[in-house]
Amino acid sequence: MAETLLLLTSDDPKVLKKNGSSGDWTAKASRAIGCDYVIICDLTTKAGVLAAIITGVMKADDNRVVIHFKDAVEINEPNVWGRKSSNPVGYVNTANCGVDFSDLGLKPI
Repeated sequence: MAETLLLLTSDDPKVLKKNGSSGDWTAKASRAIGCDYVIICDLTTKAGVLAAIITGVMKADDNRVVIHFKDAVEINEPNVWGRKSSNPVGYVNTANCGVDFSDLGLKPI
């Protein structure tokens, strides 16, 4: 079962896309490495605002990780963040994430 990493943030998706990375997160590196995709969700609306292919997971300071990605696209997909948890990191089955990655038109960054 393929998983997609969900990140809930107020960071600007344009900046994240330009940087090609997510910033640092308290997440299990071993689990994040197993994900093919990342969806950045807006903190206020819970909508998916950026979808990308994960290229690497790097350790940062304080047991945090940085998610690197390529082939990204800004999206506006309502209700992607369907979690009630206060943890801003989540994982979802890719088939049930609400985003069809094969039809997004992902572009190299």
